[in-house]
Amino acid sequence: MQKRTVLKEKKFFAFSTITFFFTLALTFAGCKKNEVSCDSTDTEIAAPYSSPVWHPNGNLIGFNFQPLSAVEKIGSGSCISYRNLVKSDSIGFYIMNKNGTGLRRVTNYQLGNPSWSPDGSKLAFAYKNNIYTIPFDGSSFDTTRKLMLTNVSVNDFPSWISTGQFIVYQTTDNNNPTLDYLMRMSPDGTNKVQLTYRGIQPSVGSDDKVYFIGQHQQVFSVVPNVPLGTSTQLTYYSTNPNVSTAPKRLPKYYNDTLFFLQNGLGYYNRTSGQQVSIATKSGGYDISKQGEIIYQSLEYQPNDRKYSTLWTMNTNGANKKQVTFNNY
Repeated sequence: MQKRTVLKEKKFFAFSTITFFFTLALTFAGCKKNEVSCDSTDTEIAAPYSSPVWHPNGNLIGFNFQPLSAVEKIGSGSCISYRNLVKSDSIGFYIMNKNGTGLRRVTNYQLGNPSWSPDGSKLAFAYKNNIYTIPFDGSSFDTTRKLMLTNVSVNDFPSWISTGQFIVYQTTDNNNPTLDYLMRMSPDGTNKVQLTYRGIQPSVGSDDKVYFIGQHQQVFSVVPNVPLGTSTQLTYYSTNPNVSTAPKRLPKYYNDTLFFLQNGLGYYNRTSGQQVSIATKSGGYDISKQGEIIYQSLEYQPNDRKYSTLWTMNTNGANKKQVTFNNY
C-alpha cells in the first residue's frame, strides 16, 4: 500500500486526528466492558507427536515425541487459552510397532523430517541445519555411528530414491538466504549436484520423481538424475471460489496420486481435476510402501487428549485409526 506523504488540507488532517482518537477511546472502552482484550491468545501449543515416518516394512513407525505432563488453562471468561506442559527429560525421536507396542526412545533430541532408506538400514534426518544418517539393524539404532552429510548452509527434508543411490534434500543458497533449491548427494555425503534453481520440501515419489513446492506455493516435479533439469508444474491456482487458495505444503506422490497439505491433508484427482480432502486438519504425514498413511491429527482442541496424536488411514481417507495417545 502506498504511503500518504503529504496532507495538503489542514482541515482534513485535523478531522482525521479527532476521528482517530475518538475511535481509539471507543475501542478501549469496548474492550474493558466486554473483556475482549486477551494477553495470552498467542500462547504456543506444544505438539506431543510430530514428523511420523514409516519403516519400509510397513510395521514400524518413527516419530518425534514430547510426552505431556499436563494441560494448563490460562485466562478466564472469553480469554481462555491452553498451554501443554511437556516432560522435558523424555523429549526425543521414538520408534514403535504399528500396533502401538514396543515404544522406545532413540535420541534425546527431535529429528527434522526423518526419512528411512529403501532397505530400512539407515535413517536420514535434519539436525541443526545439516543432514545426518544413523544406521538401523531392524530393531535398534547405532547412534555412535551418526554421520553428518552436509556442513554448509541450511539443509533439510532429506528423501531417498528407491535404489538408495541418492538422497535428495533442500538447501539454502550461501549468498542469498532467501533462496532455497534442491540438491542430491550420495548416502555418504559426496557427489553433491544441484537439481533445481528454486524449490522447497522435496520428497521422492513412488515413481522416483522428486516432488516439491515451487513458485506460487504450487507443486512441481523433476527427475533426480538430470542436474538442473526441466521442472514440471502439477498444480495451479483455481478460479473456483470453493477451492482453497492457501499455500500447498509437503507434497508426496504415491501410485498416480499426488498428496499435499492445504488446510488439511488431501490429494489431487488427476482425472477429475478436483482436490479431495481426507483429513480436514493435519500436520506431518507419511505414506508407506504398502499404501497406508500415518499422520498427525490436529482435529481436536489443545485441551483434548487426542490433540496432535498419530493416526493411520487408507490413501482414500477410509479406516482411520488412532495409534498414539496422550496419557497425562
